[in-house]
Formats: sequence, structure tokens, C-alpha cells
Amino acid sequence: MRVKGTLVLDYVRIIRANRGQDWSKYLTPEDWQIIDSQVLSSQWYPYDSFRRIAFAVFKVIAKGNLKTAETFGRFTVKNMLGVYKNILVPGDPAASMDKLARLRRTFFEGEMDTKILEHGKGWLRYEIIVFAQEEDNERIEAFCHQAAGNLIEITEQSGGKNIKADISLKSTGGEIKVSWE
Repeated sequence: MRVKGTLVLDYVRIIRANRGQDWSKYLTPEDWQIIDSQVLSSQWYPYDSFRRIAFAVFKVIAKGNLKTAETFGRFTVKNMLGVYKNILVPGDPAASMDKLARLRRTFFEGEMDTKILEHGKGWLRYEIIVFAQEEDNERIEAFCHQAAGNLIEITEQSGGKNIKADISLKSTGGEIKVSWE
């Protein structure tokens, strides 16, 4: 499984800016080769390195705080919208989230899926499926909170108000129910 550099870049920037932190518990020499190289948005990187790099940032910088992971998710979508402006459908958060889900699928090569399960006026259920076996729920939970941040930001940017996101973890990933006015 591989992931596009688009998803790796923000994590790498954070690690580079915080080299004085102790990353040894989370990162391998292969991960450092990526971190110390020129990371390109269009290049493919090993999913296992992406997982470790992202989790290292969550543990070392966010100190395992899920609200910080959600805030980081909002930040990454803001960056993404600078490049992928056509994701937003003004006045239609569900259509915007659907476009985000389709775009995210292009960033992964292998067993990963994001999709809207169902939606209605002012709500939707968004599913994240990671088919690779994840050894601990903390990683899945952190990833789902970051994804919830992505969805909250997209919803707000496309006109939603009073946004709520409720996360349910599953063995294969998670489900996020987003509601808005």
C-alpha cells in the first residue's frame, strides 16, 4: 500500500521543525530517509512509513490529544483547498464531503476507502475503511479524529453552521456522523 506525498508533506514539515524532540520511539531509519528527502506531492510513499510518521506527530507534538488531531485535520483541509479549490460546493456540505472522499481515494494506492454511506438534510454518515490490519485502536482513533476535522472544515467552508461530528470506531476503520444547520 502506498500514499501520495500530498498527505505526507504537513507531517514532514512538523517533524523537521521539531528535530529536537525525541522521535526514536516512533520512527525508523527508512522514515528518516523520507523526512530528510525532498517530499513531492505527486510521488508515492510507503503507507507504513506514512502511518508511523503521522502517529509520531500525534504522540510527540499533539501529546496524544484527539482534539489536537481534529484541529490538525482542519488545518490540512485548509491547505488542500488552496490546491483543490473545486472540492467546495457552496451551500452543499454533503456534495463537498463527497468530493473530498473521492479525492482522498486518489491519495491512496491499495486497500483504503472513504465514502458517504448515507445522507439527509443537514447530516451524513462518512465511512473510513482501512483494510490493512491495524495493531492498535489508538492509531485508528487518531486517524478518525483527524478525518473528522477534515469533514468539519469542509462543512464550514461550504456553508454549514453549528457542525457536530460523532465518531464510532470499527475494526476496519471508523464511521463519522456529521450534522450541520
